[in-house]
Amino acid sequence: MGRFEEALPEFARALEASPDYGWAFINRGATSWELGRHGEAMAQLDRGVELSPDHVLDGAPQRGRAQELILALRSLLVIIPSAEPRILALCRTVEERFAIHQ
Repeated sequence: MGRFEEALPEFARALEASPDYGWAFINRGATSWELGRHGEAMAQLDRGVELSPDHVLDGAPQRGRAQELILALRSLLVIIPSAEPRILALCRTVEERFAIHQ
């Protein structure tokens, strides 16, 4: 834990391999936030939120992956409380798309 600087190149490699990998953007955003790079973090989070519903939910069972995404995003609220409106909007989108009632 706490090896945030070491994690950033790993996310960069993941994004080189798959530029539309929403989870990598979300995780890189959370990591950047922990490093005090708040502007960068918000840009990464926005991109991850934009990509995640379609990319993360590829594969089956999609409903299970959707619930997994919602839980992961809600856990980010603790790390990036200022992103609450964006995170909750994504959660609502995923819930509506997959008829999930929390």
